[in-house]
Amino acid sequence: MSSISRSLRHALIFGAVLAAFALPAAARADTVTSTIEPPVFSLGSIDGVAGWSSFGVAGFGCAIYDHRVSSLSAVGLNMNSTYAKTFGSRALRISNGVTSGCFSDQTFSPSVPNEAGEAAAASYGFSGGERQSWFESAFTIASANPILPQLGLSMSVSPDRGDGARMSYLRFEDRPAGIAVFFDDFDASVSEFRDIQIATLDRSIPHRVKFRIDFEDGPGNDRVKITIDGADVSPPNATTWEDYSRLLGDQPPTVDSLLFRTSGTASLLALGGGFLIDNVATTTPAVGATGPPGEPGNDGVPGPAGPSGTDPTGAGGGISADEPLTAKASTRLAPKKLRRRGSRVRVPLLCVTADDSHCIGTIEIRNRSRRLISSRGFSLKAGRRTLSLRTTRKVRKNSRVRVTIRTYQPNGDTWRTTKYRRVR
Repeated sequence: MSSISRSLRHALIFGAVLAAFALPAAARADTVTSTIEPPVFSLGSIDGVAGWSSFGVAGFGCAIYDHRVSSLSAVGLNMNSTYAKTFGSRALRISNGVTSGCFSDQTFSPSVPNEAGEAAAASYGFSGGERQSWFESAFTIASANPILPQLGLSMSVSPDRGDGARMSYLRFEDRPAGIAVFFDDFDASVSEFRDIQIATLDRSIPHRVKFRIDFEDGPGNDRVKITIDGADVSPPNATTWEDYSRLLGDQPPTVDSLLFRTSGTASLLALGGGFLIDNVATTTPAVGATGPPGEPGNDGVPGPAGPSGTDPTGAGGGISADEPLTAKASTRLAPKKLRRRGSRVRVPLLCVTADDSHCIGTIEIRNRSRRLISSRGFSLKAGRRTLSLRTTRKVRKNSRVRVTIRTYQPNGDTWRTTKYRRVR
């Protein structure tokens, strides 16, 4: 899974609304909404606008995707009263005219202030705030061609934390009978995903789609509800991808935003068309006001001394559990390969941990203009391992590249190491 640190995602969030409904205090929620309209949303790239990110469209990813803010007049829908009433003058237009297998460079909605997930869910610094137990998201979708099918058109939408670590999944495909909607979850009993068609939508009108995820601690018990135009279309026993993460040896991820992704076979016929997206909203429970701090308690009884540390190399003292988990890059990077786009670069890493913990993080290679050349996530046991990265752009001879390794700590902090190499 390709990963780019959440610190690179744009921090500006537009339209954060604290929605205090006429319900009990426990039902209050924090909602972030995006209505794709001027003057905030200009035509073209949505990257960096009002909390949205779309690195690929901005030229910093695996591909320059056909994900853009477009006017309804550009797709011939400005005279359609139903579309104009729903979308206004603009919408986010997404087609799979350009695709890739990457995640973190595709289009993400703004993050809610407080992430959602199980108590032990992993954020790795991509989401933050105070952990909540449920997550809701909604968006309006319509075909950019309400009359004829755009054969081969598809797009997926997933609750995510900002790096492609998805927890649920809807896929929209344009077919002759209408827009087919598929739901995917993970069945731990057979260790497989199930792909279920849950609806076929009338392509001539917009539709409102909503996710609701209730997170429960422990395996196999999260609940997912999908509604379209107010009707519950969830398959029986719909759940999340939590057990897929556990199968990979990791904790389930948190969520705080929506990922709009185009992958698989590209449909060149869909370029300039696709789906229209607008009125995107993400919600988690509101955090109540914090009261004044209480009086400090009495000092506790000192605990017993801990055991002496041990050095895995057999020399000297041990590694303290308080020390950061670190993954160090070797200087044996083969810089000549960076002169060719699409080549593979091997980066040796050393994971140093105090116990059986994994080093989990990301590695990035950037040129002197800070443009991304390659990136990859990793989860390593203690010891040495060589990672293979594929380059997405070439580097000029005698240029210097920067290799950055970010390792995410159990407390949510990030430990970063950087090396520079010259391309000969």
